[in-house]
Amino acid sequence: MTNKKYAIYGASIYAKVLFNELCRLGINVDFFVDEYVQAKEFLGKPVFRIKDVTDKKNLILMNATAYDLVESLMAKGFPEVKSLKETIYAYPGALIEFNQTMWVVKSNRLVNENEFAWLHKRMADEKSKKLLQTLTNFRMNPLPEYFFYADGDTEYFPSGFDAFKGIDNLKFVDCGAFTGDTIQSLFNNFSRKIEWIISMEPDPNNLEKLIKQNLVRRPEHENTNIFIYPIGAFNKETLCSFQLNGSSSSISDSSSDTQLLVPVARIDTLLAHTAPNFIKMDVEGAELEALDGAKEIIKKHRPNLAISAYHKAEHLWEVPRFIDSLCPDYEFRLRLHGNWGHELTLYCCMPE
Repeated sequence: MTNKKYAIYGASIYAKVLFNELCRLGINVDFFVDEYVQAKEFLGKPVFRIKDVTDKKNLILMNATAYDLVESLMAKGFPEVKSLKETIYAYPGALIEFNQTMWVVKSNRLVNENEFAWLHKRMADEKSKKLLQTLTNFRMNPLPEYFFYADGDTEYFPSGFDAFKGIDNLKFVDCGAFTGDTIQSLFNNFSRKIEWIISMEPDPNNLEKLIKQNLVRRPEHENTNIFIYPIGAFNKETLCSFQLNGSSSSISDSSSDTQLLVPVARIDTLLAHTAPNFIKMDVEGAELEALDGAKEIIKKHRPNLAISAYHKAEHLWEVPRFIDSLCPDYEFRLRLHGNWGHELTLYCCMPE
């Protein structure tokens, strides 16, 4: 048994389950190290910046981020750093809890084998099928060898196919615009004409930053019109409860005295006289409701779609099944752009 102290690098979603597993095994974690979180405490333990950690030589530092930081952390004075892969294999029990708690929205069923079999057949490329199989394996048996990692691609600009196939003049609807990151990515990576972008964002904190966003445009995008709607995408026009959590804020039609009320509406109503050719949705678990509110536009205009499928476990099959009911001609592709299963995106394009 070592006399060294234990610390975890990165106050992440995986850090929480790793911490719980180490506690279960009787291993004391003395503190967390994180260069970005503002909190001074995480799970009842102090959070230090690297420069504030003393006695680095008497410490085992476990990386709980999805980045390869071993060499850089060692260069900053930590002689014993465990990589994420080493940590996952050393403490596999953490993955069992991770599999149950990684969801933004409470999930009741992780696996539906019949729906997975259907979806596997509907996938248009082998990369999507392989990813779906990996996710299925992990959900059924959360072992280290089935753990999944981000593909490294820029979100909405995946490798292997053109998510904007067939579009020369982009008319883009951004549901869940956050602070404008997708808009800036479009200006950075989309080389064709962008006629307009409609950005929908109900979070007042994000909305303020979105409005003030100093976007850098290519010359070909100087005349692109940007319309900001302070509203959420849903399947009816009403006021919904809104839970403020920064990048993981969420909309619910259940009432609450403690949550902010925000306006929501159907895309079919808001854009009744327009014809978007690309709709992106990352609406923190309300994707099915937002799709239901856009079903007439989807059926009529068949825009390319990029829909988040990671906030709720059942969305992995419910989202494509709903889209298939609207337009069975869509080709489906699946990509994992984020860490810890985040930014799992279903791409829907019409065949050539």
